Amino acid sequence: MVSTITDRLAAAVDGVPVQTPGAGIVTLTQTSGTNDVVCTAFPAITEWVENQIFSWAPTAANTGAMTMSIATVTGSVAIKKPNGGALAANDIQSGLEVLMRYDGTQLKIIGSGF
Repeated sequence: MVSTITDRLAAAVDGVPVQTPGAGIVTLTQTSGTNDVVCTAFPAITEWVENQIFSWAPTAANTGAMTMSIATVTGSVAIKKPNGGALAANDIQSGLEVLMRYDGTQLKIIGSGF
């Protein structure tokens, strides 16, 4: 049987995981807010996707519980500690990068620049 380019490509990628939409690290740039933060995203996103990872350098320390919204996405979500607890004052520090994962309902911190 003669092999076609399509057959060769199919064989080459057989078993290779396909990246899901929203996978990879999305860089957030804060545009406003302290506890109710608004950001832009790069690459741009249009929806919250479960297991999406975000990198964010806050522009101010928080004073209590926090939410985040992204300019191109409908709705804001809570930012929580790794154990799911609410943030306390100064858990987030200005300029110290925070890594978060969207779990389907909220953003959980998975790493920060302590």
